[in-house]
Amino acid sequence: MLNGKDLGRAIEQAINKKLSSGSVKSKTEIARHFNVKLPSIYDWIKKGSISKDKLPELWSYFSDVVGPEHWGLKEFHLPVNKAESRCTHDEHQLNSLIHAYMSASAERKEIIKYLLLQNNTKELLGLIVILGHTL
Repeated sequence: MLNGKDLGRAIEQAINKKLSSGSVKSKTEIARHFNVKLPSIYDWIKKGSISKDKLPELWSYFSDVVGPEHWGLKEFHLPVNKAESRCTHDEHQLNSLIHAYMSASAERKEIIKYLLLQNNTKELLGLIVILGHTL
């Protein structure tokens, strides 16, 4: 496990990759996810220290852009929530899709809607509506 300046660099790189991927729009959005203020994110980067109870969430949150080796680990040892353990891989993918859609700008949502309708994927559109999210 990385620590100190190396951990700070790893956090900064993971944040930049997450921003570049388009799955988040700002560091402020990332701070909100961790229930901290933006200056805390800058402290994590500068000092390379983060509360140990936030580490599993840090690994999980950035797992779409970096793997365990990025953090100096061989593999993740994430605590498993009982409700989550019942979810299938497909359910996790669907939840990720819905989360990405809901955090997209109105313009991107319209593009997604257009593409889904062009490909006759009305089932997915229906599912999003059923879950209480309107297009």
